[in-house]
Amino acid sequence: MSLDLNLRKWAEAKGFRYLTNSFDPKLIIFGEEHFKDELIGAQVELIRFLQPEYVLHEFQGNRPYNGDSLYQNIIIRNGEDSEIQNREINLFRILSQHLGFRLVGADLSASQAFSRPYDSVDDIHRYREVDGMVKTMVDYTRKSRKPVIAIVGAYHSHPASPIHPILESEVIPYCVIQQAEAERFLREPAFRLRANPLL
Repeated sequence: MSLDLNLRKWAEAKGFRYLTNSFDPKLIIFGEEHFKDELIGAQVELIRFLQPEYVLHEFQGNRPYNGDSLYQNIIIRNGEDSEIQNREINLFRILSQHLGFRLVGADLSASQAFSRPYDSVDDIHRYREVDGMVKTMVDYTRKSRKPVIAIVGAYHSHPASPIHPILESEVIPYCVIQQAEAERFLREPAFRLRANPLL
């Protein structure tokens, strides 16, 4: 059975939407609703099954995790979201050591993301997607011998995201497992602002 059929059956059994451009995807993008433990559990399940060389994660910023510090304490926002974000990325750091994958940041750093003026929150998202996320996805998919897993917010996985045409033009076979309704994030700008890990 092809990887695509296995992934499609797995995603549909979990109630996730599955989109693909290939029968043999080399990049699996999770579009998650941030801070949901039950969604993280499904991500870990697929990581254990695929045993990837690389896992790209939005919360890791723009850095590869080199194992020097097990715990991060990023204070990007005040309050609970920042603590939950730290807990989530620290879990992936621990998993990277136990399961043997390299954890890599799939986003720009806060200083990179805010190094220029923007007209809207959508402009910030586009800049992060084009100059951060998709470049990282293409680079690591090309260098890996196994499928790469990328974990980003559902907003970045929606069909109108600039990530998709760039992956297509770079001829990257990929699939998207939407763990949250991406369209909801397009309808709710206040939620997008709250969920953005850089704001």
